[in-house]
Amino acid sequence: MRLFSIIWINLVLLFVSGTAFGYPELTRHNYNNCMVCHISPTGGGVLSQYGRSLSKELLSTWGYEGEENFMYLIPTTETVALGGDLRTVQIADKLANGDKRKRWIHMQKDLEVAITLKKWVGAVSVGENTFAEKGSQMLSRRHYIMYKPTDEISLRGGKFFPSFGLHLPDHNTVIRRGLGWDQGQETYNLEGAYQGEKWHYFLTAILGRPDDETPIRQRGITFSTAYHPKDGHKYGLSYYYGENPDLITHMLGPYAVVGLTEHIYFLGQLTAVRAYPYSASDHQWGIVDYMRLNYEPFKGFHLFLAQEFSQTNLNTHATRTDTHSLGVQFFPRPHFEVQVMGQNLHIQGIQKKPVERLNVMLHFYP
Repeated sequence: MRLFSIIWINLVLLFVSGTAFGYPELTRHNYNNCMVCHISPTGGGVLSQYGRSLSKELLSTWGYEGEENFMYLIPTTETVALGGDLRTVQIADKLANGDKRKRWIHMQKDLEVAITLKKWVGAVSVGENTFAEKGSQMLSRRHYIMYKPTDEISLRGGKFFPSFGLHLPDHNTVIRRGLGWDQGQETYNLEGAYQGEKWHYFLTAILGRPDDETPIRQRGITFSTAYHPKDGHKYGLSYYYGENPDLITHMLGPYAVVGLTEHIYFLGQLTAVRAYPYSASDHQWGIVDYMRLNYEPFKGFHLFLAQEFSQTNLNTHATRTDTHSLGVQFFPRPHFEVQVMGQNLHIQGIQKKPVERLNVMLHFYP
């Protein structure tokens, strides 16, 4: 019954009300196109000149003239844009048996540059692989060449995440990590995109990771579309097909970013998953859902409630996870984000009782 309740709630919210690897909060301010703020068509990464100004004017609580510039000194130009990300989080868990554990995780240390020459764009990030098993390793999470014949159309090739659903920066959510879009799982792709006033379309050929075949990455395609019926509302639908020598995967589902009022907005995604090995006739069905309700009492300060559900095999209760979160997201000044989140996490196949978790995340984006 709970599973059908989750599906029903999501469908009601998606189809009676209105992606970004960035901050979907701006959708309710009628900025539905990710390239308004970012160089990348799917959002995330280095900010454009206009995007930096919006980070001060709409996203941050305080900010003085010019504070949005790179490292407070270098302004973004139409030709050269600089950026980066430094993310760290402290996680404190209280286990069902009463034990407690704490750990710091340095999630990201990257710098990025994008160069625009007329209709051509090249972008590359350089950073540290903070999860490397043997010492510090350098890596490039994202690099690509893009051609833009018009303001609406873009063609891109390189290493990045394909467009699928809500492209949230919280990579540990079930719609990111649970669906294979975790940090470090970027693939090489060829992407074509159209982003008009009302409709957006993305078609991506996923070429996998020729530089990293262990574990074997899936190759395939994604198609994602979004519709903006009115200001502050965004409805979307995404499809994914992937295969490797062991497994075929299909994923399909709707998502939405909805500005309910000037201070309240909703994010939701519901994804059905079908996976089956080449050698088996039985298909495994699963479902993943994410819902988040935000309230911004004043500029730059957000309170939120979030619910996540995942059951990768509907025939096996042990694959089910439930997470409920209560948190605060604060952008005090340009370049800075602080997030404090309390979670109740229940992994059916591992824990008999939920884990109580406190996350404190610090993010500096120069």
